[in-house]
Amino acid sequence: NILFLWRLEKEKWVFETIQAFKLIKKNNIILNIVWYWDNKIEYNIKEIIKKDKRIIFHWKIYWEEKNKILNLTNLLILPSYTEWQPVTITEMAIKNIPVITTDVWNNKEIYWDNLIYVKKQNINDLKNKIEWIINNIENYKYNYSEALKKIDINNITNQFLNLK
Repeated sequence: NILFLWRLEKEKWVFETIQAFKLIKKNNIILNIVWYWDNKIEYNIKEIIKKDKRIIFHWKIYWEEKNKILNLTNLLILPSYTEWQPVTITEMAIKNIPVITTDVWNNKEIYWDNLIYVKKQNINDLKNKIEWIINNIENYKYNYSEALKKIDINNITNQFLNLK
């Protein structure tokens, strides 16, 4: 199960994610799109995905339902070219789920090589990375523990308190 969880805005790359996913010919994978935002984009997405039964669109779901989907997730796709530090990546790190994302802002600074980075606005690169992780997920090695220490609120607070 692959998850796209974000506000649906063009800058979040939702249409490109759908395009990349549709290029993958495997029938045993599912893309769950979860969002709570713009109705115009919702209509456009429903039109684009209506013929692909592997894509499931979840609109305005809340915490309990979101957690059910998260518990079934094997991979998060979170490409964007406008983020600073996405909370969703932290959620996936806590659950120890691989993430495909872009190297915007401080993703590399916090997560180093523990995320799978795609070239911005490159659908073929995204498709190739999705296929690669699907085929290699059992052997893929990543470790979020150091990254989670960096963004732990107690560590951040201590760093501020030690500034002089």
